[in-house]
Amino acid sequence: MSSVKLATLFAEKLPPQRAVPKPYITCPEDLAAKVGTTTRCKLTTDDGSTLGAAMGARLH
Repeated sequence: MSSVKLATLFAEKLPPQRAVPKPYITCPEDLAAKVGTTTRCKLTTDDGSTLGAAMGARLH
């Protein structure tokens, strides 16, 4: 999965917050479609705060 699509998917899965704009999310690399692969994405809020999140591949 491309890093752009991964960031978009991450943003869509966040629970909605009242009166809070969507955060800016970046993922540094594509995620291979192989079980066990991971990457860390970064979420940045309007005030500049950041939070990291691990994203992993799984098969359905």
